[in-house]
Amino acid sequence: MKKNALSFFTIVTFISFIGAFALILYNWSIIPNEVPTHYNAKGEPDQWGNKWFIFFPPLFGLVMWGFIRTVGSIKI
Repeated sequence: MKKNALSFFTIVTFISFIGAFALILYNWSIIPNEVPTHYNAKGEPDQWGNKWFIFFPPLFGLVMWGFIRTVGSIKI
């Protein structure tokens, strides 16, 4: 992939992650103290965690993006 396209997608990725964190922080006061962390096959929540768990999905995505970017840049 061309370097310009890679830079574009890197910028879009970081803007997306910053947007996700900004949205969480903006709505922090209205997020309930307990949030669902797992759903059963019927779509009903069956596990609950405190509201800090809401940061897990974007943090996990950021870590996975960094891992994939690092592994993808290894030349064999």
